[in-house]
Amino acid sequence: MNIDKSAAASALQRLQASRERLAGELAARAPAGTPSGNRGAADWLGSHPLLAAAGLARHAGDELLRPTAAEHPFLLVGGAFGLGAMLAWCRPWRALRDARLLELVARTALASATARGAASSYSRSRPAPMARAAADS
Repeated sequence: MNIDKSAAASALQRLQASRERLAGELAARAPAGTPSGNRGAADWLGSHPLLAAAGLARHAGDELLRPTAAEHPFLLVGGAFGLGAMLAWCRPWRALRDARLLELVARTALASATARGAASSYSRSRPAPMARAAADS
């Protein structure tokens, strides 16, 4: 099976033209504000608020975990297993529900304490009725 070079070049040109038409159609149909293509996604990820946290985690992984993995790989796997088991046993995601309840109780207590503080502050700033009557005589 011998393929003519001009036919192969022609097929590649048709393929490239087809890809360009398809990309143009997809870009025209995309809603406004939607990242189109890889460049839009890269721009969006470049301004993501968690980018700094991800960079810090990557740096910590490079500095701390890579040497440990090279010297003691089973220790690293065991540590990951232990951390996963601890998370499964503690279930910290359930604390979010309790944290909301605690926040509600704390907010109510703070509002009550603030109201009491304002009332006592008001009563201290005004002279007592008996003291005023005694001062008048």
